[in-house]
Amino acid sequence: QPTSVQSFALAAKLNGNQSAAAPIDPVVTNDGTVYYTTTDEVIPNYSCGGLYRLNTSTGTLTYEPNVSGASYAGGTCFLNLSSDGSRIYYNIGGDIGYFDIPTQTAHESPLNVTDLAWGTDELALSPNQDTLFASGLIVDSGLNGLGMQSLNLPESIDAVYVYGAAISADGGLIFQPGDGFIDVFDGRTGSFRSRISLPFPLSPNFRALVSNNRDSKLLAITGSSGNGIAVIDLNSLPEPQPLPYPLLKNQTPQHEEALASPLIHSAVDRSKRRASHVAPPIRHLTSPLRFHNTPLVGTQERK
Repeated sequence: QPTSVQSFALAAKLNGNQSAAAPIDPVVTNDGTVYYTTTDEVIPNYSCGGLYRLNTSTGTLTYEPNVSGASYAGGTCFLNLSSDGSRIYYNIGGDIGYFDIPTQTAHESPLNVTDLAWGTDELALSPNQDTLFASGLIVDSGLNGLGMQSLNLPESIDAVYVYGAAISADGGLIFQPGDGFIDVFDGRTGSFRSRISLPFPLSPNFRALVSNNRDSKLLAITGSSGNGIAVIDLNSLPEPQPLPYPLLKNQTPQHEEALASPLIHSAVDRSKRRASHVAPPIRHLTSPLRFHNTPLVGTQERK
């Protein structure tokens, strides 16, 4: 047990030293190093400031220059640490990637140069570490695309989601929290499977669902102000049928060759990209604590 509590005065700035930034979504490695991203304190939730590393032994703060930040109204940033502590997966304003801790290198998904990666800013890593659910896309551990979150027309009419998706232990099901319900998607293809109504609202202020990493029993934060806790047992839901084709698991990122090409940076102007035109945008409830009346995320044009 620690004998004292340490605090750090973080003078982190956004890219270009635009304004003071508040740390959000920290992850802690086994050696006590803290990685976090930031959000703007002056214009709440307007900018994501990339990735920072805090050495808790020395208090040294380092900005990782290869992980890009994002500036647009409604931007959100999320981090996930892999179970072996070697990778930090991130969704920073719609940019999907991972930071490899041993080599201190950043790797971005090739989907970032398309409209596809700009639907929502969700981020969830499957407990078996095989797949990642980010921005409405399903990618493997090497960030190669596998599927896309897809709603049927009747369900899409009133599908307003809150942040904090979770994935079943084997990666077969994705649980997308909504305003009083949970939508269930195939964890490999992204196709819609069912909607579970709840007798209480899920919180829009914090991560709404947390997996126990063993089965489909979820811990939920409830209430409009996030002042409640519930356990939701979804183990009775049937698993998807096996795919008629083998699902490749790419441990080595196949997008590295694309990243070496200048087209990855010149083909698309990131400042002008929109949410996906391929599928209807997934709407998320704005949080009164985190978004300060920002318009609905997912319908934003990136400024």
